[in-house]
Amino acid sequence: MRRIVVRYGECQKNHAARMGGHVGDGCREFMACGEEGMTIDAFKCAACGCHRSFHRREEEDEEEREGTCHASTRN
Repeated sequence: MRRIVVRYGECQKNHAARMGGHVGDGCREFMACGEEGMTIDAFKCAACGCHRSFHRREEEDEEEREGTCHASTRN
C-alpha cells in the first residue's frame, strides 16, 4: 500500500517584498503551534510565526522511504 508522507521544510516568506528586497527569516522547518486537526494554530509555525503555506512542501512516498533503510546483518 502506497502512502504519501508530507512534511514542510524551510520558510519561503519574503519579509522585505514591500520594499523591493528579499529577506528570509532563517526558519529551516515548519513546527506547528497547535495539534493538527484540533486547532487553527496547527497552521502557524512555532519557530517563525508564518502560515504553513509559506513553507516548502516536501512529499515522499513511504514505500520508497522504507525500502531504502534496510541494512544487512549478515556476518
